[in-house]
Amino acid sequence: MRVGRVLLLSLALGGPGAAFAQDRAPAMDLPARAAIAAVPLAELAAAPRPNESEELRRLREIEAEHFASARQSERMDPPPARLPPGDGRPSALDPPEARTRGREASAARAVRYPDVAFLASLDLPELAVRWDERVLRYLAFFRDDPRGRAIIEGWVRRAGRHRPLVTRILREEGAPADLHYVAMIESGFDPSARSDAGAVGLWQLTEDSARIYGLEVSHWVDERRDPEASTRAAARYLLDLRRRFGSWELALAAYNMGYNALARSMRRHGTNDFWELARAESGLPWETTFYVSKAVACAIVARNAARFGITAPIDPAVETTAVRVATGTPLDRIARAASISVDALRALNPELLRSRVPPGRTSVRVPAGRAATTSAALEAARGAERLRMHVVRLGDSIEGLAARAGTTAARLAAFNDLAPDSAIRPGHRLLVPEVPLGPVRTEGPVVATVPAERFDVPGRTRVFYRVVAGDTVADVARGLSVTPSELVRWNRLDPRARLQTGSILQAMVAGRVDPERAVVLDPSRVTALVAGSDAFYRHPDVLEGRRRVVHVVSAGETMRMLSNRYGLSVGSISRINRIPRDAALHAGQRVVVYTRTPSTSAAAE
Repeated sequence: MRVGRVLLLSLALGGPGAAFAQDRAPAMDLPARAAIAAVPLAELAAAPRPNESEELRRLREIEAEHFASARQSERMDPPPARLPPGDGRPSALDPPEARTRGREASAARAVRYPDVAFLASLDLPELAVRWDERVLRYLAFFRDDPRGRAIIEGWVRRAGRHRPLVTRILREEGAPADLHYVAMIESGFDPSARSDAGAVGLWQLTEDSARIYGLEVSHWVDERRDPEASTRAAARYLLDLRRRFGSWELALAAYNMGYNALARSMRRHGTNDFWELARAESGLPWETTFYVSKAVACAIVARNAARFGITAPIDPAVETTAVRVATGTPLDRIARAASISVDALRALNPELLRSRVPPGRTSVRVPAGRAATTSAALEAARGAERLRMHVVRLGDSIEGLAARAGTTAARLAAFNDLAPDSAIRPGHRLLVPEVPLGPVRTEGPVVATVPAERFDVPGRTRVFYRVVAGDTVADVARGLSVTPSELVRWNRLDPRARLQTGSILQAMVAGRVDPERAVVLDPSRVTALVAGSDAFYRHPDVLEGRRRVVHVVSAGETMRMLSNRYGLSVGSISRINRIPRDAALHAGQRVVVYTRTPSTSAAAE
């Protein structure tokens, strides 16, 4: 990317030397970009950023350096000759070849496997343990390498925060409790972790996976960050993968790389054995080849913390209680009532993304034992401000809703942590003042431009809809209960292009449009004009107060002379008539102009 940027700057500034004339690219004008793209500035500037723990980042770097199979130059002690029982299958390690090369490598870099006696005395996890070379490498790394010890010690310490909750849910769902350690290698037990691929939470679920398993991912809430909800979803997902593939090794591999990709690889290589795939060329992604071993190794270490030299105290379990609150209550008010900081309240409710309790939600978690005092303090502090939930309809806008609620667009946007120019989509939930919303603002006369073709559909009536920011053909069609293809045909639309705010669309609907789903224009105030018709050009709104006239050119007249005569630019005359700006006019030629001044040499049409 750096090379590409330098090249582009070089071309733009005039040669290879010019690229080094400035240290950095000019700062972008985000407001201008937002205006060009017709999207809110906040939408353009606030893309979610990765939020990964330092431990996970360091471990990835160490794995690339230390665990890659291609690194054959490092000296390894041979693994134990007799390994303790694992899952009953043969060891993945064939008798090792003599690894005498590279003796000059630093002894500190050597990989020394745990001895048989050490392995035999370990408490093994519920997951099937196969004494694969990678498992042994991880065990050695976590036990003997200071870097590995620091990483696993932090994870084991933090595991205590959610272990009772997570293991309880795993058992309730019928999954092995030691799947708890999948969350360890996914997020380091950080509910707010976000990968560069957009996976979020303890279990690093994608949006698609989260929604399949019933989690809400919205402007207000991301339940992937909720330890309880996300664990239940992840348990069901892992169990479904186990049902599909038949082994936990394959289920974990599918969780890491995607089940379709794993199924394709199994078909391609003709095997359903994870370990065979891990050894095959192009069998699995590099990370997936040691993902299962890492999960097993972490589970072993966590169950035998003292044997691995981990003596730091485990973090106490997070204990909370739910307290009832009014929807829309500011989080800082709840924090004061619970005598904790806002950050502490957010840590107990990591799924809440905004500064208020989401529309429709009536409870939050506070420290155990503080429900009664929090409720009493909230009741005493409750002010006159009352908010309720409004489900956005097709045609709603921040400005329109604010007018109906008797408030300002800025204030309504602030209630919802939105910019005043934000697009709001049908089905989204908003907080609005707890007052009856007034009627939709009465529209003045509206001109709707329609195709010449008539669409008389039996049993349907024509309605008109004004496009608001962010509308799509699919949204409008859904809100009006018609198909996208019908909407495209009735309005001569390109389904690939965006609809423009303020445009008027016609639709032939069956019955009456449900006012809870969509806002349509009052038909008595709409004038429908056929595009290009005489009535179209005669209407004052179409030509912004001008009249359309046809000028018959006299000998010697030029475009500049017509421009001066009618107060219309040469460019406008060129565009109206689809002729070049420097076109030579000839006597008798008919040229259309839009004018405010009557002329005896022009004929109105």
